[in-house]
Amino acid sequence: MVGGTFGALIVFILGLVVLGLVIAFVLVPLLKGIGWLIGGVFKGIGWVIAHIYQFIAGMLKDSVRFVGSLIAMVVLMPLLLMNIVIGRWSAAGHFGRSIKRECNVASNCIYRVALQRPLRFVLLGGLLEGVEERVNEAMINAPTSDRPSRRVGKFDGYTIIGSLPGGGSGAKLYIAQPDDAKRARNSALPERVVIKSFTLTDGSSLPQIIRESRALEAAKQLGLVLEHDLDEHRFFYVMPYHEGDHLGLITRQMHGKSDANGLNVRQLGTVFEYVEDLLGTLAEYHRGGLWHKDVKPENIIIHDGEAHLVDLGLVTPLRSAMTLTTHGTEYFRDPEMVRMALRGVKVHQVDGAKFDIYAVGAVLYFITENTFPAHGGLSAFAKRSPEALRWIVRRAMADYNKRYETADQMLADLRYVSSARDPFSVKPAQLPSMGGASPTRFVVDPAGVAQVVSSAGSPKPPAEEPQAPRGRRPELRVTNWWTGAYQVEKAGAPGAPHVAAQPFFQQEAKAFREQARAFREQAASLRHQVHARTMSPRRAAREQVKAARARAREIQRRTRSHLHRRHIEHGPAPVLAVLAVAMILVGVFVVLPMSRRSASVTSSQGLVAAPYALPAPPAEAAGRAWLFLNDHPAATNPRVQVEIQKVLGQYRDGGWRVITDDADIEVAVRKFLPAGQIDPDRPLPPLLRKTILDNDLAGILRIIAKPGEGAPHERIDWVLISPLKLTHDQAPVADTRRN
Repeated sequence: MVGGTFGALIVFILGLVVLGLVIAFVLVPLLKGIGWLIGGVFKGIGWVIAHIYQFIAGMLKDSVRFVGSLIAMVVLMPLLLMNIVIGRWSAAGHFGRSIKRECNVASNCIYRVALQRPLRFVLLGGLLEGVEERVNEAMINAPTSDRPSRRVGKFDGYTIIGSLPGGGSGAKLYIAQPDDAKRARNSALPERVVIKSFTLTDGSSLPQIIRESRALEAAKQLGLVLEHDLDEHRFFYVMPYHEGDHLGLITRQMHGKSDANGLNVRQLGTVFEYVEDLLGTLAEYHRGGLWHKDVKPENIIIHDGEAHLVDLGLVTPLRSAMTLTTHGTEYFRDPEMVRMALRGVKVHQVDGAKFDIYAVGAVLYFITENTFPAHGGLSAFAKRSPEALRWIVRRAMADYNKRYETADQMLADLRYVSSARDPFSVKPAQLPSMGGASPTRFVVDPAGVAQVVSSAGSPKPPAEEPQAPRGRRPELRVTNWWTGAYQVEKAGAPGAPHVAAQPFFQQEAKAFREQARAFREQAASLRHQVHARTMSPRRAAREQVKAARARAREIQRRTRSHLHRRHIEHGPAPVLAVLAVAMILVGVFVVLPMSRRSASVTSSQGLVAAPYALPAPPAEAAGRAWLFLNDHPAATNPRVQVEIQKVLGQYRDGGWRVITDDADIEVAVRKFLPAGQIDPDRPLPPLLRKTILDNDLAGILRIIAKPGEGAPHERIDWVLISPLKLTHDQAPVADTRRN
């Protein structure tokens, strides 16, 4: 009886085990497969409905737009004829160009309705890819005439054998061969050269010629320019010719051969070689006192496995007294340089080499991602690439004061990664610039070419460095959350107390994932609006940049909160904590009331006594923000920036809303902001006052330099400019409250 009961119990247990295995390995996967199939069916139905809706809506929109273009042409045509009859040729040309634009709109609508949208509806849109993209690009990049015009004549000593596509400077580019007499006089001439010619009779302007000629002597000393000449008809200079395709085309070809995840290890090795050549060339430029200013894939020619930097149209001496300009190519031009140019900063007041370093970081991002860095240093990486390479890109595109100091420094880091057996195993802490390898030395040979000699041939740390004990992983301490810089702290003994940061990341991981998901959804929504033409691409990019900045600020806030909790939990002894709390209470109940009384006395006179005793924001400015303008002559001085950030933080802590990162509002305000100081007894310019109020600003928080002698950081003057009536008996004039 007992044996039968025991056998039945065993059979029952085995049955439960078998049932569990069947449920776990058969029923659950089956249900998951059914759920996936049902979900896929509904997703497919949703995609079909959305596809049909986009086709119908697009056809209707293009049809209505075509009718609108016809109506506009009907209205503009009599105006064109009328101005021709009365002889107003400027107005006639204006209306003629307007009619031409409407014709282009109408023809594009016909093309989309008749061909593009029907083919995309039946999933044959790829048939038009070659016509819309590659043929268009080929026509744009087609070379010009192979012979100079008769009005210009020939180039003495050179035979023209071809031409190259012209850039945005309006110059003609010819491929030429020096004759025997020319090569006998100058043995350094190669077999083929490029002649860049500016001709006044062919449409070139004098400012273009002046801009191109200002650095030619220095470029000639470096061997970048072989010859230059100016006569009454034209200006030209001769450069070495490098045959090959530009880096943008090479990048598209490499990504076309790779999978969707990005470049493989072999292709990454090729990328490293190209960028190393580029950095070596830029290092020579910078040592020769020149700043290229237009580094982009189209200006990098690949020939025989080497990268050659071409186009000297924007080359500028680093010590030039000229004002910075906004010339360059978008996405590869440093936005901080544009802001400095709008403030009127001179070239010699900044380090132009850092702007070239930013462009190299943007080029490296373009190569690895096959797209432009639309958000600068905040651009996300979506394709496969080593962690150390991403860190190099982010540091090159970081803020002006936080990026690489020289091209040689960036070159040493890149060579460290490229020389590793497995670039994906290299960590940023191992790079030479982070102290992870022996210092890099540069030896200059008699020819003046710098060669990098470094011990950073392997990602393995040097043998003399102490290794972390087994069983204990070293702790990373982030020193700059904006650039990603961090240090590797020595791990303690196995029995020593260890503060793990992992619980914080486990607690905050869900919040970070939700933020990332919300950011992706917003980006998808913006792309959909741009595709539907309900929002301009410029505005969509601005909104996405704002969202990225808000996300970065939230991550920084959470990190600071975590570090504060760690400091409290594992910080000083309880006695020191009690003393700190007592000092804080004394400051709150004794020092703070005294400082407020002092601030109230000084603010009644219209002045702020010191940057550490700020008054509360004016009641009239409630709900409005103040625009921050840094017009200090030494704005790039590190000590000046530290003092400005210190006082700016106190303004914000005191309840002042200060805007520091809205370039559009800053440009709009600077259009009408008078130069120099503003007289407090005279009303503000009407357009400046209207611009401030239209942007819902309380006024301008402006930084200038106090007159007199002394260090720049000791002569910082803060000025408040507001059109609001800040006192009951004061007219709406410039309020010059200073410290």
